[in-house]
Amino acid sequence: MSANHPEGHVTMTVPNGYIHLRLIRLVVASLASDLGFGYDEVEDLRIVVDEVAQLVMESSLPSSPVVVDVVAKGTELRVVVVANALELDTAPALDVLAAEIVRSLVPVHEVVFSDGKIEASFESYAPAMHRRNESGSSNESELPRNG
Repeated sequence: MSANHPEGHVTMTVPNGYIHLRLIRLVVASLASDLGFGYDEVEDLRIVVDEVAQLVMESSLPSSPVVVDVVAKGTELRVVVVANALELDTAPALDVLAAEIVRSLVPVHEVVFSDGKIEASFESYAPAMHRRNESGSSNESELPRNG
C-alpha cells in the first residue's frame, strides 16, 4: 500500500469457531489502520467484526469454513463474511441490540441469506481528519491546536 492510495485485499478461510474472531479482527484492524482510521474507529470496526462474524458463525454449519474477504481501497474498507448456512425456517439477522450497535458504527451493512449461504458485510470510510496526506503523515497534525 502506498501513502497516496492505500490498497489491500485479504481473503482468508478460517474454521468456524469464536476463537478465530481474533484473527479476523486483527486483519481488519491492520488494513483499517493503513487507510488512516484512528484508534477509536479501529476499535469500532473490531466491534462490528465481532457482531457480523458471530452471526455468520452461529447461522452456519459447524463444519463449514468461514470465508472472510477484506478489501481496502482509497478511504474505503469493505468486509464480507460468508459460510454455508444451517437449514433455518427464518433468515438470520442481528438481534436488536447488535443491529443498533452496527448501525451506529458503520454506514453500510447487510445480511443476506440465500442459496444455502449466509453472508454478512459492512463498509466503512476513513474519517477525513485521520487520512494520510501525500507525504504519509497524518492530516491530524496539520489541524490548528489550542494552547
